Amino acid sequence: MSPRGRKRLLKTFTSRMQSFLGSIRKGKGEGKTYETLKGNSEEMKIGRGPNKHLVEKRGQRVERAAKAERELIDYLKRMRSTTKNFSLVQVHGEVMKKTIGVQEYFERPRINDLISYITSAGSLTQGGKKFTKRDIEICKKFIKNPVNKNITVKKLAQARDEISGLLNNNTHARNMFNTSIIVLGINADGRLRLAIVDSM
Repeated sequence: MSPRGRKRLLKTFTSRMQSFLGSIRKGKGEGKTYETLKGNSEEMKIGRGPNKHLVEKRGQRVERAAKAERELIDYLKRMRSTTKNFSLVQVHGEVMKKTIGVQEYFERPRINDLISYITSAGSLTQGGKKFTKRDIEICKKFIKNPVNKNITVKKLAQARDEISGLLNNNTHARNMFNTSIIVLGINADGRLRLAIVDSM
């Protein structure tokens, strides 16, 4: 999705969110307007069709991701610092009654998944965890896209280490394995575009 297309979608985020949640409440759109993904401990619903680019998950996860994002941005401002290996893309999300959250959804790989995918030739394992077919397909699609041809393991590792170090300077998102950071692409200056989308 282009920056212009994303900007256009963000203008209608609230109305699209309400329609998305309505589909879920009615329970009649499974497979058409959304699909349910079950993780290790919780499930989330990914928008499809008119609800594309939206995800519904537990509100606390959305709040924690937003907090980690804010703390990182505030830290960089306080230190009057810029990042060398990545640029942070802010993710829009809203929480209703502290229990349900809706975020922008990017079908992009987590940074650790992508490193594992490249180094293990498509067989994703990390800390004894076996990744799903969906994880592998997202990585495969991302790597095959010509616009990402300059993304290397070295660049990924440098960006991961830099953002991990910055997060460790803050009080909230200290554990990289509990904070989902995805790779959106690469800038003309060679820095990776990263986004914080989840925090358990």
